[in-house]
Amino acid sequence: MESKERLKKMVLATIKEIEELPKATEEKRKEFDNNILSVVYSSSFDKGKQVYNGAELLVAFGGPNIYINTRYNLVSGYWGSDRVEFNYSDDNDLYSEFEEYFYSSL
Repeated sequence: MESKERLKKMVLATIKEIEELPKATEEKRKEFDNNILSVVYSSSFDKGKQVYNGAELLVAFGGPNIYINTRYNLVSGYWGSDRVEFNYSDDNDLYSEFEEYFYSSL
């Protein structure tokens, strides 16, 4: 199988995992959270107040790299020169979950 096809499968598997979170067991949810390797927050300032815009979650690294972008409901995968991106449904509300983490860290 060609690397771009493998990358596409991995990105789609990540999306499936995100979209199944609302019905996941507590153990599966902890596993998802523990597999997040890095969180980068995006924010801006509005009238002197810091405002959350979203987070980028690194969930795979080193071939391929896979990121979940909560601002755009997007999962992006990179492997060599290949790039694959798909949107996901945020029924689990990852955006709000990481918004809460962001504001609690200020």
